[in-house]
Amino acid sequence: MRYKKVKHFFRFNHKQTFIYLFFFLLFSSLGLGYALISTTLEVDGTANVDDATWDIHFDNIQITSGSVTATTAPTITDNTTVTFGATLENPGDFYEFTIDVVNAGTMNAKIDSLEILPVLTAEQSNYFYYAVTYEDGILVKNGDALNAGATETLKIRFLYCELLDTSLYPTEDMNFNFSVSLNYIQGTGNPVLHPNDFSTDSWETILEAAQTANLSKYHVGDTKEVDMGDLGVHTIRIANLSLPNECINNDNFSKTACGFVLEFSDSITNYRMHANVPDHSFGYNIGGWQDSEMREYLNTTIYNALPEDFRHAIIPTYVVSGHGSSDSSNFETLDYLYLLSAKEVWGEGDFTINDTAKDNTRQLDYYQNLGVSSSNYSAANKSNNSNMAWYLRTAYSNTDFSYIDVVVGLCANEASGTSLGVSPAFRFGFGDS
Repeated sequence: MRYKKVKHFFRFNHKQTFIYLFFFLLFSSLGLGYALISTTLEVDGTANVDDATWDIHFDNIQITSGSVTATTAPTITDNTTVTFGATLENPGDFYEFTIDVVNAGTMNAKIDSLEILPVLTAEQSNYFYYAVTYEDGILVKNGDALNAGATETLKIRFLYCELLDTSLYPTEDMNFNFSVSLNYIQGTGNPVLHPNDFSTDSWETILEAAQTANLSKYHVGDTKEVDMGDLGVHTIRIANLSLPNECINNDNFSKTACGFVLEFSDSITNYRMHANVPDHSFGYNIGGWQDSEMREYLNTTIYNALPEDFRHAIIPTYVVSGHGSSDSSNFETLDYLYLLSAKEVWGEGDFTINDTAKDNTRQLDYYQNLGVSSSNYSAANKSNNSNMAWYLRTAYSNTDFSYIDVVVGLCANEASGTSLGVSPAFRFGFGDS
C-alpha cells in the first residue's frame, strides 16, 4: 500500500531572498571489480574468450515543466559530467530535470559509492529541499544495479519551500554548490542473456529482459506454456508492455495494467471469491478483493504451484479494486498475483459502470489492441473445456454479494460463493510497483 504526504502551500509577503544553485553531477572513476568473460573450452585445449566493453554515460536531459529558467542550462561533458546553474527567487520556485544513466556496455554494473553534497543544516532544511531519485521517486542508493543494456532515469529536484512561519526564511541570499558523485563498478551476475523469442526463451532470460527493459523482441499477445504440476500445463501471454504517464505520475493509480504484465490466456482452475456464510447464502463482497478467499488462494496455492524460477521473477504489484454496496471506498493491496478488473478488460463503456475503481486503472494493451469494448467483446473470452466464465476482482457496486465476471466475453455478475474460472495476472521486473 502506498501512503501519500500532502503538503499545503500558502503565499505571503516577505523580504525577498534568493537561492543560487550550482550543480555538479558526475561519475567518479569507473572501477572494474573483475573481468566478465565467457569461455568456450574444446577438447584440444583451445579457449575462446568473448570481448567485454564498459560504457556507462549520461544522456537525454529533460527539464521538468514549471521549472525556473536556468542561468546555465544543464550540459553533459565527457559523457559522465553534468553541470548547471539556477536561481530560485521566490518560495515555491523549483528547478528539476531528469537525465538518463545508460549502460551501453556488455558488463553489469552497480553503484559502489554515492556522495551527495552539501549536507544541509537543520536551519537550511526548513526552507530548502533537494533530492536525487529515480523517475518513480525511489532514492538512489549504494548497491543499485545497472545491468548491461539498461537505462535508468534520474530525477534531480531543488525546491525553495513555502512556509507558514516567515521567520524561518533566510535573511540574505544563499549560495549552494551541489555535487553528486556516482561511482559504478562491475556488478555481479551472469553474462547478459539476450532475449529472442518469448515462447522459447528461458524464464531467466525473460526476467533479464524485463529488468533491463530490453523487450523489443517480445510483443503483446506472445504466448508461452508453463507447467504447474497437478494443476496442469497452461498458457501465459503478454498482456501489456506500455508504461504511460498515468502509471508513473499518479500514486492512486493501480499498477495492474502498467509495464510488463503477463496473464493466463485460459483458466487454471475454478474457485469461489468468498465462502457462503450465515445470512449470506449467495456469498458476499463485503471487504472486496482485499478480504476475499480468492486473493489468498492466488497468492498461496496458485503462486506456490508456479516453477521456482518463474515465481522469483514476479514483482509485488500495487492493486486498486472496486467495492460493493456495503463498502464505501476502494481497496488497496499489494499482491504477487491478482485478477483483472472490468476496466482492464473492456476499457470505458457500459460494462464498467459498476466498477468503482474504473478511474484508477487502464485497459491492458492486449484488449485495447483487439478493440475489446462493451460492443466488441468476443476477444475477452477465456474458455477452458467446459468452463466459460472467469472472475474479475471487481466487486459489483450495486450488490453486497456479487463480483463482475466474464461470460463468453460478455460482462456479467455472479454470487461470490459460486466457483468460476481463475485466470490471474502478474508483473515481471519492469514498471512502477
